Amino acid sequence: MLDEPLSSLDRVLRKRLLAELTAILSRLNITTLFVTHDHEEAFAAGSRVIIMNQGSIEQAGRPEELVQSPKNQWVREFLGL
Repeated sequence: MLDEPLSSLDRVLRKRLLAELTAILSRLNITTLFVTHDHEEAFAAGSRVIIMNQGSIEQAGRPEELVQSPKNQWVREFLGL
């Protein structure tokens, strides 16, 4: 479990470390729970994403599914659609 591992980094370093981290996790074939408030970071890191609102799951799926078919207005707004 990684709880906001990149949150205190500047955007350039965050992007570089995210690429390295996802490559390592993929190479090791490790299932990882990656907690973040940044949906772009979640989409870059995850093959499946769970969007939560006040402790409840709003929608789960592959990043492209979430963007193509947001379940409700809250998810649309969260994703900036």
